[in-house]
Amino acid sequence: MTIKTKFKVGEDVWFNYEGKTKHGYIHSINIKVKDIALIQYEVKIGGYLLTYREDSLYPTQEKLIKKERKFLTNI
Repeated sequence: MTIKTKFKVGEDVWFNYEGKTKHGYIHSINIKVKDIALIQYEVKIGGYLLTYREDSLYPTQEKLIKKERKFLTNI
């Protein structure tokens, strides 16, 4: 089985944290496999490590904002 991740350790990512756009980098990647692969990333921001699923992280601020706008228009 081959598992491909969207991001690599050390890569910059953008995400939403408590309703605000934030920027950090990938500290580590956790993968669990049962019926499907669950990929979670530990993101370092300041002195904190936050855990996010792959679909909650974006390579640029623009892509994050575009996704959030699309989500808000579908509500």
